[in-house]
Amino acid sequence: MERMLKRKARRGMLAVLAALVLALLMGAIMLPRTGAKAAFGGGGTSSSKVVYDQNRTVTVTPDNGTPFTVPVHCTLTEITFNLSITFSATVSADLSQYTDYRAFKLFNSSFSASSMDGSGLIDMQTFSSTTNESVFDGLQITCEYIVTLVPLPEPPTKEGYTFTGWYTDEACTNKYVGETVRDDMTLYAGWQINRFTVTYDSAGGTYCESATVDWNTSPTLPTPTRTGYTFVGWFDGETQYTDAPVKANKNLVAHWEIMTFTVTFMSDGTVYKTITVDYGTSLCEAMETAEIASYAAYTDEGVRLSKQNSVITENTQVLVQDLSDWEKYGDFVSRNQWYTWLTVGVLGALVLTTIIMGIVIKKRG
Repeated sequence: MERMLKRKARRGMLAVLAALVLALLMGAIMLPRTGAKAAFGGGGTSSSKVVYDQNRTVTVTPDNGTPFTVPVHCTLTEITFNLSITFSATVSADLSQYTDYRAFKLFNSSFSASSMDGSGLIDMQTFSSTTNESVFDGLQITCEYIVTLVPLPEPPTKEGYTFTGWYTDEACTNKYVGETVRDDMTLYAGWQINRFTVTYDSAGGTYCESATVDWNTSPTLPTPTRTGYTFVGWFDGETQYTDAPVKANKNLVAHWEIMTFTVTFMSDGTVYKTITVDYGTSLCEAMETAEIASYAAYTDEGVRLSKQNSVITENTQVLVQDLSDWEKYGDFVSRNQWYTWLTVGVLGALVLTTIIMGIVIKKRG
């Protein structure tokens, strides 16, 4: 009897073991062939499958630079857990080749991530209840532009020119202002020729406009005029200037030579004396030079001339005639007004002295 009970117990245990093995085999057969499945605490199961896996084109907008486009990898994975479905959206972009930029940030209404190490690599993931690829709509990337300056040499110098900066083209139209260097580069020095002002002091002649000329060039010299004078030329200090190249501001002064004229004095139809005088000399001075100051002067037509008011401005012929003693005295007085004033002063002093003496004698008498 006891042996029979032991046999039944063994058979029961074998049946239980067989049932367990059969259950395990059935479970393995029932597992899905795609996706992954994992057991969680509480007896739940989880599976996942990729429902969207593509590259999208996104525009990168630097804070200072030209926008450009890059591909970003977008993956949407369906996750099932205990018959509850959610989605995992992953976005990644390799921006490491864009070394001119830093601080990349990729974002839309669902995402936001930055590359903090400056490598340009963005990789981020978020869970979403969205069931399609619209979760990737509106992606944007921003970044900062890295300014890399070329260490420039001290400004060069060139005689007669002013340095205007460095240029990337030989024609010096595109100025280098610190753009990032991406390849071998040649910079060309830009120059502007210096300009100088030449002023003209006509020294009594007609006015002459100043001239502005380039360094090491010569101005076109004007020719002023002046009545009674012959223009000699322009002088720079004591040196006459002709056409030397100008290398600094310059002030030129006109030099003049006064014109001379011949005065012929005629008496009784014959030449009495001939002299040469400067332009503007008075007839009185000319006759004193000819030692005939006491003579009267007439035109060819017989009109008497004022020796004080007549001026020599051209070659002149003057008729002269000797005067009587009283005429000579009158002529002397007219030529020397100081004598008249002296005479008047002396006579006035004598009259005043006589009056004062008369008054004094009368009081004493």
